[in-house]
Amino acid sequence: MRNMKIGFDAQATRGRQSGLGVFTRSLLASLKQEIRHPLTLRVYAEEIPDDRNVNTLRRLRWENWTLPGLSRQDKLDILHVPAFAPAFRKPCPLVVTVHDIAGMLFKNQIGALSSFYWGKWLPFVIKQADRIIANSQYTKKDLVTHLKIHESKIRVIYPSGHEAFSTTFSKAHIEAVKIRLGIQGRYFLFVGTMEPRKNLSRILEAFKVIRGSNADFQLVLVGSQAFGHGKYAETLAREHSFGSGAVLPTGFLDHDSLNALYCGAQALLFPSLYEGFGIPILEAMASGCPVLTSTATSTPEVAGDAAVLVNPYSVDAIAEGMAKLAGGEGLRTGLRQKGFEQIKRFSWKKAAQEVIEVYKEFL
Repeated sequence: MRNMKIGFDAQATRGRQSGLGVFTRSLLASLKQEIRHPLTLRVYAEEIPDDRNVNTLRRLRWENWTLPGLSRQDKLDILHVPAFAPAFRKPCPLVVTVHDIAGMLFKNQIGALSSFYWGKWLPFVIKQADRIIANSQYTKKDLVTHLKIHESKIRVIYPSGHEAFSTTFSKAHIEAVKIRLGIQGRYFLFVGTMEPRKNLSRILEAFKVIRGSNADFQLVLVGSQAFGHGKYAETLAREHSFGSGAVLPTGFLDHDSLNALYCGAQALLFPSLYEGFGIPILEAMASGCPVLTSTATSTPEVAGDAAVLVNPYSVDAIAEGMAKLAGGEGLRTGLRQKGFEQIKRFSWKKAAQEVIEVYKEFL
């Protein structure tokens, strides 16, 4: 059996890592452990400056000139692009991982350049791929429905994301993190970018309802506020009194602080309107944190029966789910145990093995 050279685009691991960067780094580490002859893995990436504008230009150059040139130079049999986008013209047989198509479906939430990228450029380059890896059945459905890609080209491979999270934090450590952040008692936790599809407006409305009968509760918001140049977060802050003590936005947190907050939270609130997967669900479950999530898109695939599932378009439904979690210790205990079982369905090792099977389809 002939040896096959697999190129792996690791550019997402350079600079400040987003969720795509964490995904790429984690998958690559497992691929290096699992890949065997007759497959050989070659990893490609280049250092980039921190300046965001330069970063974008460098990334486009990387995708469309540098990486295709290296692929042809090294005579790759396959190129795997696990994040961002492949080149406008593929240099060799191509495998692409698609995480979601949010930018295509929420066009009113992005600028003109991003709208062109998501609406025209990305569909064109994705359709060139010889195999597409979708990170959920729902993402596969989106690709078939909106991009008219034939199912035969798509393989669903779930990522992971819980391995670095645990329940091993002491009460003293959790309390120290809470004090540092201004958390005084019981709290619900949100983790994610402040953008409309994350459903923060309805979460905040539902939280107001809960505060009516549970005045000691706080809502802690962890994640970037940069969406829409920060204007969306500013609007939410103005309308819902961020910083009043009841609602506490923290921005990004280091890993240990986030893990500690999961461990101490009443529940993770993740009733998103649209997700390609939903890694915070796994992070919370691994930390022993009960989860409230959405009946929409991919999140039921991730949560299974180990979470409270609600209609994300209903403030009343979200508030009712929060009330159950606020007052039901038996429910919370049951969800914790189910969560520990649910996360066993997902692992980077399993993901890597399934990706390797996709590579072998080209032998």
